[in-house]
Amino acid sequence: MTNDNEMTEDNNKRILIAILIQQYQPVTVDDIIKKSNENGIELDDKDEVQDIIENLKRRDLVSVVYITKNNKKISAYGMSKPIFKKIPETAMIKDILPSFEKSKEGKKFLEELEGQSSDTKKGRELGYRDYQLVEITLQNIAPIVGGSVNKPHKLSPEVQTKFKQIETEHKDLEKAYLPRDSSGEIVFYPNHIRQYIIKLLRPMGLADSASGHIRFDNETVVEPNGLGVEQWPVIINGSGRGIKTAESLLVGSKIKLRFLFPFIGTKITSAAQLKKAFETFAPFTGFGCYNTRYGRCKLLSMNVSKF
Repeated sequence: MTNDNEMTEDNNKRILIAILIQQYQPVTVDDIIKKSNENGIELDDKDEVQDIIENLKRRDLVSVVYITKNNKKISAYGMSKPIFKKIPETAMIKDILPSFEKSKEGKKFLEELEGQSSDTKKGRELGYRDYQLVEITLQNIAPIVGGSVNKPHKLSPEVQTKFKQIETEHKDLEKAYLPRDSSGEIVFYPNHIRQYIIKLLRPMGLADSASGHIRFDNETVVEPNGLGVEQWPVIINGSGRGIKTAESLLVGSKIKLRFLFPFIGTKITSAAQLKKAFETFAPFTGFGCYNTRYGRCKLLSMNVSKF
């Protein structure tokens, strides 16, 4: 039976490895052991370290990334979500992980973090500022498909006819719909827009974590140019498992976005840069669900005003 001391020790090792991955990502198992020993904490069992990493992966904290060393592609590890990619403030560690702070290993590591975090803060004293209101109109040049499983109270006759036609041809049919508000209007919410902005602005150097400092309107304005249905085969382990269908916005529909963007604190420091990003990358970035296949748009207009 595992006693409390063993559980605390295991927990501290998980915390330590998570922090090392945050701090030095992407890192291999060998890197983690080396960095740990450099900080005066012994982690010599590679199998144990690998088991802990697998535990962190199952909890969706850590993911595999591939890096090249000596012309060979090898597995390494990084944090899986933007919210975890930033090194946690020392105060946060102390608040939520008291057992780690009290341990001998934890005290040494926290002392090391204290020295580094004070240096990091000097570089970001200004934080995110100079918020300006950005109003954008996009027009899709490829269908935008929905991913909602909630069937709307009312579907357009064209969509109903198309779904029925596909149902007569295929037994295994998965349906998805465009998201709607309580009145039945098609709408995209901040979580949809945030993921789109992250992908679109990433080539401009916008960190994923910075998207948390962009403030989005509660709803977008959608002006459909008609509704249709897209379909494609579902492939699992190389075998066909039916047909996926999704309600779609036809090409030529318009989507109007409103958000507050900080021009201090990110690498995009002007309205001209932001406009250039949308002009360049919107035609290659999918909007909506299944966006590696659908949802490319072009910029029709952008207005940036002081807030």
